[in-house]
Amino acid sequence: MGRESSHSRLGVRVIVCEQFDEVYVRLLLDGSENEVKEGVALIHLHLCLRVMGWVRKKFPSLKADELEDVWSDTLSGILQTQVFDPEKPLFPWLCTIAYRKAVDRRRRKTSMDKLVEAVGRRLKNTQTGSAWKNLDSSERHEVFDLIARAVSQLPARQRLIMDVFVSNFPDTESMLELQRLVSEHTGKPETLAAVKRALQEARAKVKKSLRNKGYNFGKQGEL
Repeated sequence: MGRESSHSRLGVRVIVCEQFDEVYVRLLLDGSENEVKEGVALIHLHLCLRVMGWVRKKFPSLKADELEDVWSDTLSGILQTQVFDPEKPLFPWLCTIAYRKAVDRRRRKTSMDKLVEAVGRRLKNTQTGSAWKNLDSSERHEVFDLIARAVSQLPARQRLIMDVFVSNFPDTESMLELQRLVSEHTGKPETLAAVKRALQEARAKVKKSLRNKGYNFGKQGEL
């Protein structure tokens, strides 16, 4: 007997057999868009713990919520895969994707830590700096989560520019350097005005998200 289950992120409903049929799932991943979604849902139900256990051994410093994010990124990575070889086993392939996503997430966290340190020095004597110092550790953690969530919901272009800005801070305090790096990422020349406008719009949206949750960090231009 099988049991019916749903995958909330993917919005698909599948009949799940108690035994995982890897060959069937490989064929699904090599099929239509709906079949790929069904295959990803089955992978989530049957292989999540195994793959994340492997990731935890490779990255023991990752917290439980970070592992969940890595797994979510891994599932998204599967959906974005252009070419899939149904002859290759799933577990090593999934581990490769998960490893890259974990490295990328750790890199972003390191970059964010550097950004916070640099911005903290810069805002030491500002209203924003005073507000930040008054937050306890749990509130600061909530702010980081809100920022990450707000950035993830930005339009693709603004999200890219924010990611480049954060990953290369403080070098990207120079708008000319940010323009150069964004042009490298997009593979086409980006105008300085367009990059500055997208960054300003992205920062405004992030600040609005924080204000909606009761965090009002100082004057315009401080954050």
